Amino acid sequence: MNTEKTILTDDVAVFVLEKGSQYKGVMSEGKYFHSMLRLLDKLLATNNIESEKVGFSATKMDLAAFLADFLFLSEFQNTEFTIQTENTDDFNPDTPVRNQ
Repeated sequence: MNTEKTILTDDVAVFVLEKGSQYKGVMSEGKYFHSMLRLLDKLLATNNIESEKVGFSATKMDLAAFLADFLFLSEFQNTEFTIQTENTDDFNPDTPVRNQ
């Protein structure tokens, strides 16, 4: 049974990661690491900022949506797409569709 008291607040909950507490070199560079690093670099560069420290301020719903969308897009980062190059004359988008 959890006996800890829940803290209810309208203040911002801040979570701080101590430098080096998460990044352990190459072993930390998993599937999404470089995508996330590029995102952070791009956000900083777009705003003409050079910094090794980054913070986000958002509602938990907005931050969750932001991270989820980015992870979703990262799934396609190394995906190869092929373009159909064979004859496509039999498809005409201007031809009305007929129900058979």
